[in-house]
Amino acid sequence: MSWQQICEVLDSVRVSPDGRSAGFAAWQLEAREPRDLEKQLGKALYECLHLRRREPTDVRARMVRDPEFEHRLASRIPHRHLPERTSVVRRDTSAGMTLVRLMDVRVWVPDQLVTDRSPDATATVLLPSSFPALSPGFLMTQGTKRLPPGNPATLRRLYVSLRAAADAPAVWATVLGALEEADLPYRAKAASVAWFYPRTDAVTVYVDARHLEQATAALLPRLRRQGGLEPATSWLCQRLDPGVAAASEPDDPRPGRRGLSFGEHRCSLFAHALVDARMRGTAWRELLPAVLEAANVDPDAPWRNLTGRTQPPEASPPPHEPAGPVTVRS
Repeated sequence: MSWQQICEVLDSVRVSPDGRSAGFAAWQLEAREPRDLEKQLGKALYECLHLRRREPTDVRARMVRDPEFEHRLASRIPHRHLPERTSVVRRDTSAGMTLVRLMDVRVWVPDQLVTDRSPDATATVLLPSSFPALSPGFLMTQGTKRLPPGNPATLRRLYVSLRAAADAPAVWATVLGALEEADLPYRAKAASVAWFYPRTDAVTVYVDARHLEQATAALLPRLRRQGGLEPATSWLCQRLDPGVAAASEPDDPRPGRRGLSFGEHRCSLFAHALVDARMRGTAWRELLPAVLEAANVDPDAPWRNLTGRTQPPEASPPPHEPAGPVTVRS
């Protein structure tokens, strides 16, 4: 993390007295009211400070799919399926399909993906190991050892920076192979649109804080021998090695902050301090420490949270079950 570079960028942001426009570097922003400007400014700071971009990205980019590149990434996942134990609703032997319940949703699954059927109406479903566009612009997978659900305060992110899309499949395979060999629970995602590159978050790994040291010990030696890494890392993160950085998962349940990614969360706080400071006629440096502390962020090291909460956040309600079952294809 580099506070100097962060402060230089924040010092360069010019917010209008009415809080409806702002600019810095190549970014020029206009909004109808200060809160809208705050959102726009947060996104611009995310591109500059986290992704290390020098100019704005087309907002439509995150909606684009690149099926050929997604396939290349998916083919490098070391496991094809993820076994999931679940309940069986019924079986249609004539169609060769079984209706099961996954995440409180009834899903039709081909019989060949249903194994270990038990008399108690449970079975193991072999889910696909790749989840394209589950996170827009990324292909996601889970390890054969799953991360347990729980408090986001226990999660850590590891970021791998890449120069070019051509290097991503090999680096992705190296990262996943190292984590599987280390027998660690994890989730991971890779930027799945070729023209998204270069990116400081080309590959993102999620591990439990207890396993962070093991994960870095497994990954760093291999990544040092791997070609294609971009040495630059996010200015918001803890730099571990050229091209590799770490950060805590945001742990801020307040409305408008919950569910943001690490970079989005931190940059939304910077934007809030900048706009509020302009509206109050004070300096952003005077407001930022309190803004960070209120969001459970360490003001001296924004890559980490201040504390881990003793109780997990209130669980989200289960997804609404559709009127009819959906179908999983093999």
